[in-house]
Amino acid sequence: MGRVKDAGNTVQYSWPGVYFEGRVRGTGVGIVLNDYAADYDVQIDGATVTTLVTPGNTTAAGYRSAYGDFLQKLRAQYGNGTTIVAVGAGQYAGHVQQVVKARNDAGDRGVRYWFLDDSGLDFLGCDWHYSAHDDRLIADRLVPFITGLPTGW
Repeated sequence: MGRVKDAGNTVQYSWPGVYFEGRVRGTGVGIVLNDYAADYDVQIDGATVTTLVTPGNTTAAGYRSAYGDFLQKLRAQYGNGTTIVAVGAGQYAGHVQQVVKARNDAGDRGVRYWFLDDSGLDFLGCDWHYSAHDDRLIADRLVPFITGLPTGW
């Protein structure tokens, strides 16, 4: 649960800390934090012993490989007659575009790239996700793209 506070021309976010305690036997503890945008402090007995800096980040090659595998799974599940729209946004837009180009170059013309222009978006959803306002803008931008696809709708 997060809080958003109006601060004039901008907003301030605050996130209550997450606390858990456990006892562990053995030599390793695994923590999975599925959040690419945040840093985390790991504390033992109240003292920070390490900071995990954006733990979900991956290498560019790793991202493209995983995205390519994802598109292949979609293609296998839905077949060659299905149009797949891959959305490129933010820092990953170029990587998504490269993966789509590779699929197209390999003969899969049913994978299309759409760049998500974030101009005018306020990102006021929880944890900087899209807000209802943003969803409307994105829908208004996406509809013409989808209308131009050979879907037969």
